[in-house]
Amino acid sequence: MDLQLQDFFGLRFVLGFMGLFFGTAYTIIGLPFGLQVLLLSIIGGFLGPSGWLHLKAKYRQETISIMMPDFLDTVSVTLQAGVSLDGALSQVTMQFEGPLSEEIEQFNKEVELGVPRLSAYQSLIDRNSSKELHSLVNSLIQGSSLGVPVSKTFKLQADDLRSTRGFTAKEKAAKASPLITLVTTFFIAPAVFGLIIGLLVLNIIYNPGAFGLDSFFF
Repeated sequence: MDLQLQDFFGLRFVLGFMGLFFGTAYTIIGLPFGLQVLLLSIIGGFLGPSGWLHLKAKYRQETISIMMPDFLDTVSVTLQAGVSLDGALSQVTMQFEGPLSEEIEQFNKEVELGVPRLSAYQSLIDRNSSKELHSLVNSLIQGSSLGVPVSKTFKLQADDLRSTRGFTAKEKAAKASPLITLVTTFFIAPAVFGLIIGLLVLNIIYNPGAFGLDSFFF
């Protein structure tokens, strides 16, 4: 939303004050749970923007992780064509859109302004929590130290990320299975069982002849 730091804190103050106003009006009217609503309104208004910002930051890092394999493949092909690393990164960032391109573009600008490459790498790591991006930067640092071709580093990193993504999907599926079983056991099965018992009881009450229970009801 293009908010500056002071705008963000101002938004928290305004929403917190609005929550106070709403909760006070709710309590004065005499509606139930007035004190609880008042406290929740103030806390929700004040902390709501922080929670929203946390979710946006998490989504940004997830987007970076998702974009990494395709980005790395494109950079690898560009490097194999004979373009330098900085040139390849600049060229590929113009083709991609999203947070990953923004971060790499800022990295390029820092290097162009004379920031040591190692410091620019460290800043890139400090700004982001994506494990995939951290792994790439560490590979680049080690590759430059050991003299490994950068294009090969990007290609291997892309293949490794795709394999890791497959394992992650299988892991999430494996974790979801016990949860589904738990929900089925404690929620769906009792509800279905209760429905069957309820229908059986209603049939016994309103149609006892079908069960040979006329003598009990008449």
